[in-house]
Amino acid sequence: MPFTRKCEIHLKAYLETRPNGTPYVFIGPRNKDRPIHPDTVGQWFRAYARELGFRVTPHALHHTFAANLAKRGMPIHCIQTLLGHEEPQQPRLYARLYSDARKEMYDEYM
Repeated sequence: MPFTRKCEIHLKAYLETRPNGTPYVFIGPRNKDRPIHPDTVGQWFRAYARELGFRVTPHALHHTFAANLAKRGMPIHCIQTLLGHEEPQQPRLYARLYSDARKEMYDEYM
């Protein structure tokens, strides 16, 4: 994903709130000198899902990101690159999302 100016501003603000000296961008909630563990992220998402009343996962955010890019007309090969997919089979889902997004945009104008 491109590192935008807006991202830079948010990252700098975040980095000012955490302990100095750690080499990790995202640190664990208890152990401030270790990176955040994937299980911790999973726990957060499960808690969010309970609060929201529907299932939400990091993978769902990944697909939502791709779908929004497709809806805005980004070429499939660019979406593939941003998501880090190197296998040609991977973007098939995004090709479908892209097609669905184009149909949705068409329907908006009819």
